[in-house]
Amino acid sequence: MDAIPQFGNPVGEFRDRPGAYGVIFDADAKLLVVVAKERYHLPGGGIDEGEDPEQALHREIREETGYAVGALHFFGRANQFLETKDLGPINKLGVYFLGRNAVASDPDSGEEDHVAQWIDPQAFLSSTAHEFHRWAVALALEIGD
Repeated sequence: MDAIPQFGNPVGEFRDRPGAYGVIFDADAKLLVVVAKERYHLPGGGIDEGEDPEQALHREIREETGYAVGALHFFGRANQFLETKDLGPINKLGVYFLGRNAVASDPDSGEEDHVAQWIDPQAFLSSTAHEFHRWAVALALEIGD
């Protein structure tokens, strides 16, 4: 079994924080991202108690973007050490899913500090997005559908 890629360096005592993230493409091969704190992020986030990763991702996509995605396909895992304001030092344990053709389900449901955008995946790869998210987009582009 392949080792799960680990990005970043631990800062102090950290705790693990499981999360689910989507690499979602539209019919024109644009990538759905969330812009927050002047940085691109993949839609997704923490897995709440009682949720499996796919359920969490569907919820997070709706909350952050106002979009809904049909079928999601697991394609990888990667972790990253991060310092967060709310949780302190964490190691985000990322579970990644590939999806296509999201549809706007509730355009007013996006979070106030999150803006959904469709961008060229290469712009994401050359951005300041978190390393484990860039890794996932690069892998998704490599494996295709």
